[in-house]
Amino acid sequence: MIRYDKGLDILVSALKEILDLEWHLVIAGSAAQVGTKYVFDCIDALPTDRVTTELRYFTNQERDDYFISSSIVCLPYRKTFIAQSVVMIDAMRFKKPVITTHDSENGFNTRKYGTGWSFESENIIELTDTLRQSLSYHTDIKNEGFEKFNFDHTPEAVGKKIMKIYGEDSGY
Repeated sequence: MIRYDKGLDILVSALKEILDLEWHLVIAGSAAQVGTKYVFDCIDALPTDRVTTELRYFTNQERDDYFISSSIVCLPYRKTFIAQSVVMIDAMRFKKPVITTHDSENGFNTRKYGTGWSFESENIIELTDTLRQSLSYHTDIKNEGFEKFNFDHTPEAVGKKIMKIYGEDSGY
């Protein structure tokens, strides 16, 4: 799902600054919340041969295929988004390096597990620098952080954390 708070416009502003590097942006998902005009207005400043759009809902397999074929998953969310996203969970499942914002749960886990880079939310200059770094070094991120993240986010592990917080005798 493409939403305004996911920061597509922020990402595009940064990508405009690194046209000297090799990259290809894939925007995949339903634009029902923002409208296709928003998406096309955002990407209008980028070379058309460097952007692929598929603006619709996907089957689980189609979604998974996008993750499998990606090199980096960028989550340039606005400051108002501080949670952990499903996109982050999927990126970890497929062991894809991520670019996340510092102050989100996504950013916390990126740093904790060493699975990518984080930048200050809504800071286009910092995102531009982070994109430059990640495009040069994304193949270097092949570590146990992905497995550890995935293990720590199983239903069993999350259940244990909840029980630890509330205590087994708390009635929950």
